[in-house]
Amino acid sequence: MWKLILIILTISLFASTQKEDSIYIIVDDCKNWRIRTYGNLSDQFFLSKERKNKLIISLGHGWIEPSAKLTTEKLTFPQILNKEPIYTSTLNDEGWYKLIQVPNRKFYILRYDDFCSERRFLYGFTFVLYEVKIHMDGEE
Repeated sequence: MWKLILIILTISLFASTQKEDSIYIIVDDCKNWRIRTYGNLSDQFFLSKERKNKLIISLGHGWIEPSAKLTTEKLTFPQILNKEPIYTSTLNDEGWYKLIQVPNRKFYILRYDDFCSERRFLYGFTFVLYEVKIHMDGEE
């Protein structure tokens, strides 16, 4: 009986310490990012930011094959905060590098044009968070 209780406690403790497979990022350094769309595809875009050392960070929400389409989530701002998001203004080069080294994780962003707007203060407003692929390029 004690072994069964110990096993149940161990399983519940293990399950409660497991992180979910998504990382949420708020693009809050609003004037440092540029947005570009992929041709005529309005639902696909990438954000890019050039760092002082010429390193370029890109957050891409784009795909070629329909089967590889990246997903979205709809959340209110309090729900986003409950996900313990990372703010882009707090990430240095090493922070970005460590972030992309996390295996088997999805990255969702709250775009700067949403975060830096008054919509953030509207009670119950639902934001679209976009799954992105993160790329780093340039001199390190």
